[in-house]
Amino acid sequence: MANENEIAELTDRVAQIMNRARYTLDYSVDALSDENFGRTLDYRLQDVDALTDAAEPLQDAEFEAEVRRRLAERTQDPSDIESASEARIDVERSFSNAQEEGQGFARRTDAAQEQLADFRHDLQRSGRELDEALSHVDTLGTFPESRATANELRTRVMHLRTLTENADDGLQTANNHLEDAKDAAVRFGRAGMSVDRNALSKAITKTGESLRGGVKETGDGLGTVRKDLADAMPGVHQDADYSHKQAELADAMRAGMNPPAGHAQTGDLATESGDGAQDAWLAQRLSDGNQERRSWRSTERT
Repeated sequence: MANENEIAELTDRVAQIMNRARYTLDYSVDALSDENFGRTLDYRLQDVDALTDAAEPLQDAEFEAEVRRRLAERTQDPSDIESASEARIDVERSFSNAQEEGQGFARRTDAAQEQLADFRHDLQRSGRELDEALSHVDTLGTFPESRATANELRTRVMHLRTLTENADDGLQTANNHLEDAKDAAVRFGRAGMSVDRNALSKAITKTGESLRGGVKETGDGLGTVRKDLADAMPGVHQDADYSHKQAELADAMRAGMNPPAGHAQTGDLATESGDGAQDAWLAQRLSDGNQERRSWRSTERT
């Protein structure tokens, strides 16, 4: 009887962990969709557009400033010198505005990284729980009557563990691309001004290319993570459903071995023939167990 109790408890713990892992992976598929985090990346590309749109008019302003500078050097006329100074100030003001756009990109990218960090936190927590489930499975394997089930559960838990770990690794790589883009934006925001031969407009264009590349690489990487998870979800559901079924069976075995007082020891013909109080009690116990398990599955879904 002690074995049946422990087997039922351990199998139930494994089933609950696998069910939570299922919903963590399913949530990740939804969270990384184009309609969710993908939209965040689209907004960051719009930030890049706002930055690079400043390059062309700044290049025109740089050209005008250079013309006025040369004129002032040649004439040494106070009005020409003042005009050259004003042109230079216009260039610096435009570049300063572009730097603010870059700093805004960095701040908003930091917020996007916090979202990825939350996703990774959920995956890592699920991974730790799946490691715990493997420990439970190892214990189940020590009981002869649950050894075959333990072997199958181990295979299925490892499947979920691998998917979870791969998804976390993919999110880490995507985060690295965002980090590179953010660093480039920060460096641009702190860059010194050199109003000379289109240097500032070229800096904007170069920075924009770097930011756009980082965001697109992030999106491509997350798209791969999402597709891999979406393709694997049918198997994930099968794994979790299998563990649920095994938990129900283990609970039924425990119920069958532990009837209520007044029925286990009667030895009457009705009980022994399988159609008496013992069978009625066992049927009710199975029904109650199924209802309880459906309840926690519903709770996990919410």
